[in-house]
Amino acid sequence: MISTEPAIDPQSGQIAIGVILTECVDVQQSAVFILDPQPDGYTAYRAQLPGPRPLPDAFSSYGFSSIFALQYWDGNLLVRHGSADGSEAMIIFTPGESPAGVYAGCVQLQAGEGGGGCPRSGMPQPYPSRD
Repeated sequence: MISTEPAIDPQSGQIAIGVILTECVDVQQSAVFILDPQPDGYTAYRAQLPGPRPLPDAFSSYGFSSIFALQYWDGNLLVRHGSADGSEAMIIFTPGESPAGVYAGCVQLQAGEGGGGCPRSGMPQPYPSRD
């Protein structure tokens, strides 16, 4: 399942969209793209989910499972995702230098056989300054 509703940040006008990258039986690998409004259209950014190794560039990310919901709350992007084993997690991205934001953490909502949906490693970045 993928969120059919994009999330719109009322403060910035940015749009978060969940996209299925691969699907096989009950297993999905998904991504979240952020569309940042520009005077002549939009620029796309990918929300970066950390993992066991550092990401090589700004366009890389470890995959989300099935995305259930996207929501902006006070400028923070909340991504609820889960897998076929019943695990669910809420991933939080805070505003950062890039419109894609900065990974801030994960809350396990439902444990499953595979671990729960939170990144196995990858430390949250400190909350970025808005100075």
